[in-house]
Amino acid sequence: MKSVSCVGLWVFLCALASGCGKSATTGSMVELDHPEFLFSLPDGGSREWLGPIHDALMADRQRITGHLQVSAMPKITVSVWAGSAEFYDAMQGNLGQVYQGATGYLNGPREICLLHGSRTPGEAVHEFAHAVSLALNPRFGNNPRWLWEAVAIYEAREVTDASTWPNEAKRFPGFASLNQYNSALPYQWGYTIGRFIVTRYGDLGYVDLIRSNGDVQTTLGVSESEFGSLIEAFIGRQ
Repeated sequence: MKSVSCVGLWVFLCALASGCGKSATTGSMVELDHPEFLFSLPDGGSREWLGPIHDALMADRQRITGHLQVSAMPKITVSVWAGSAEFYDAMQGNLGQVYQGATGYLNGPREICLLHGSRTPGEAVHEFAHAVSLALNPRFGNNPRWLWEAVAIYEAREVTDASTWPNEAKRFPGFASLNQYNSALPYQWGYTIGRFIVTRYGDLGYVDLIRSNGDVQTTLGVSESEFGSLIEAFIGRQ
């Protein structure tokens, strides 16, 4: 899930004109069907929004599935809402609660739900990375949350340079704090955690850690405390 805080349309239109994408309209809902993604506008948003979203997903799809060693993905529905009230009503129905300020979430393994805004293409890639990580490990959803968000943020290339943080901010907060909902910490630390794991333990260690639901002791051979000390050294905490 992404929070508020935390190429182009022409290619997409050419694909539609050549028959690669099929469109359908049912009431106020518009659907555009592509081989990898089915795009839906549940409350009558603009089709023009979908080109950049489609392009962003297709630009990163192969890289993410390859890095996470997922050989095949199901077709993903990408539902894009125009209105926040309608988006949050759907979230209540899908998740049983509303996360205020969220603009994207994964509704099961096959649907990305987005509230349209300037950051929507990047948020779509973030949620797609969640979907790919679920294909790798169906038990992985927010289990644990610190690694669930770290993987999506790292795969979506939401780069954060932790070396520029004030020294006190470089203190690793611990997994319990990183597992909190409605907290900025999983997003603040996500890219750094992903980059650290890949740099120190390689792609295989990174994928194995996802498969083990973040069991650093068994997979990486370190305790939580040792993991924290290593990541602090990685970002140069004095």
